[in-house]
Amino acid sequence: MMKSHKTTQYTIGGTVLIAGIYLLCLNIPRELFFRYADEGAFGEWAGAIGLLVGSLLFGYLFIVSKGEENRFLGRVTQRNIYFLLLALLLFVAFGEEISWGQRVFGLKVPQSLQQINAQKELNFHNLWIFQTYNPDGTQKGFWQRMINPNRLFSIFWFLFCLIVPILDHLSQKAHILFQKMGLPIGPVWIGLLFLANFLIFHSVIGGLDLETLDYLDEVKEAIMEILFAMVGVWFFIKRLSVANQIDR
Repeated sequence: MMKSHKTTQYTIGGTVLIAGIYLLCLNIPRELFFRYADEGAFGEWAGAIGLLVGSLLFGYLFIVSKGEENRFLGRVTQRNIYFLLLALLLFVAFGEEISWGQRVFGLKVPQSLQQINAQKELNFHNLWIFQTYNPDGTQKGFWQRMINPNRLFSIFWFLFCLIVPILDHLSQKAHILFQKMGLPIGPVWIGLLFLANFLIFHSVIGGLDLETLDYLDEVKEAIMEILFAMVGVWFFIKRLSVANQIDR
């Protein structure tokens, strides 16, 4: 009962905070909002740091998992491979978010890459092949639009951070299956915050001009990236708690 009460508190508190961020962004002067939400500004760096923190935490958890009862897709492993994959995923996302240091180090983008990159940046997620529209502005077909890093990232958090924890909580069969797979299960309440971020964003974008919508989308991404850091922090705290119990 206490655990359920805390989950409810965290979910409500986090949802209110996320809603407050969107309301603040839409009610402060437009120029101020654009300045802080622009690429290379506070919003982008907040999300990028969130991804880096998450990557470092999962990297640490992978290293210290040696000798524990680790499984990967049912096979026994020396270390937790899931943590390694999460660390790599978030690190790549971090690098992509800051265009691999393009603005930080003043790197020049090769002409060949500029021609195939929608924003002429030093990254892969803005390549034309991953955009939902063609260089001439026409929209791509349904399946072509699915090959989009942001959409794939959303599918990932929806499955790993929300659906899997809910199934693990509600279904004994799912719980046993996930245990056999060795799949790390995060808390339901963080998954619900991912969902809240998604739903709140889509509830406030009606009637917005395209420029404001683009900047607000950057805010949504930053919140999502910070939530991934929270997932890493949660697993880190859980690991410390288990270690302390063993020491006793």
